[in-house]
Amino acid sequence: MSEGQPSVAELFRQIIEMQQRLFNEIRSLREEVKALKTALTEIRAGVEKPPVQVVLPPALLRTLKILLEKKEGVTVEEVCKRLNVTRSLAYGYLNRLIQLGYVEKRPAISTRRSRYIYVARTSNIPSYILDIIGKIESSEEKS
Repeated sequence: MSEGQPSVAELFRQIIEMQQRLFNEIRSLREEVKALKTALTEIRAGVEKPPVQVVLPPALLRTLKILLEKKEGVTVEEVCKRLNVTRSLAYGYLNRLIQLGYVEKRPAISTRRSRYIYVARTSNIPSYILDIIGKIESSEEKS
């Protein structure tokens, strides 16, 4: 053999390593295909996975609690005062709740200062979130 060229044994070793990598990749792809077939079968059969539960941070839970207390809706200023946060944060909380479908933004007719009021859409709020808010209320009453 000339200098700089790999030996036959080295070439065989490289070929075996490549084959092993390919076999591992094929095994992995087979598992993925199997999982996809199972998912497709479930979809065709109408099997649904349980819904994912949204976990709300405490600030959003407190914001939602404020909205649930006032059925007629609240302004962003009220949220700021009750939570002791900036307008920017209050808007962020309210907008996130709107994205989740738990809150509706309506034009404010009776207030001069605020252009919008925010109203809880109680029918869209999952029961587990209402339970959590109920626990927040009972723990605040104890303190």
